[in-house]
Amino acid sequence: MTSTLSQFRAPLVLLTASALLLGVAYPLFVKALIGNAWNAQVSDTAIRDRSGRVLASALDPAPTNAPRYFWGQVIDATAPDCYLDRQTYSPDCQNALKFRRVLLGTDSDTPVPEDLITFGIPGQMPRISPEAAAFQIHRVALARGVSDAKVSSLVQASTHNPTYTLGSGLYVNVLELNLRLDGKLK
Repeated sequence: MTSTLSQFRAPLVLLTASALLLGVAYPLFVKALIGNAWNAQVSDTAIRDRSGRVLASALDPAPTNAPRYFWGQVIDATAPDCYLDRQTYSPDCQNALKFRRVLLGTDSDTPVPEDLITFGIPGQMPRISPEAAAFQIHRVALARGVSDAKVSSLVQASTHNPTYTLGSGLYVNVLELNLRLDGKLK
């Protein structure tokens, strides 16, 4: 009996050690590593005022249709999915796009940046292209009673070039820009 136990002792110790290492230690290590990276990413998205108080997250789209603010991409869960169907818009998509153009105050002949008339995709809503921001400068300046140049300088201050991206490069964070307009950010 003792010889049988001694034969299985080494494999059992190896099995137990492997189970503890791969079933407990490794998952805890990965969770701690990812948790730290996630916390760093989340804290990097915090938009803070001059005193360092967190106002909002840069990931929050904060949709609005008020003329005194910049508008981001349309965020509407009930809207037809027009983002992927750009070539042959269904009648529902065509009607939704016409309505968005009416909100923007343009006719069907005026070129409008695509991100202002198409519906947002997850993770992109708080961002618009610099062209979409430039398209709105005059409307926002007029609604606020300030010069286009002042609003344009705030757009420039809110324009970012992401370090890691698979997208098109420069973007404007709508929430950050609107907070700058309200004087809550430098």
